[in-house]
Amino acid sequence: CANKAFEAALVCPACETSLTQQDDIVFVELNPSQEYRSSILSGLRPEIIMEICTRAISFWTYQTSQEARYQEMSHKSLEDKMSLHEKQ
Repeated sequence: CANKAFEAALVCPACETSLTQQDDIVFVELNPSQEYRSSILSGLRPEIIMEICTRAISFWTYQTSQEARYQEMSHKSLEDKMSLHEKQ
């Protein structure tokens, strides 16, 4: 899905921000292995780990809220179509 979204232009589909830097688009494994989880933050200072975690949780919260809005819009659209169809 992401591959297709970024083929045409390197622009965020949500906010239309230009994504030109090397680390602007990062593909991640949404269910990483235990080995990866055990090693990814090893050796980093606690304040760096906390900053990473804060950013990750903020991004997850944003994504979740966008998903909820999308579902609400889809639901309303279907209700509108159903209502229009019932009137006919």
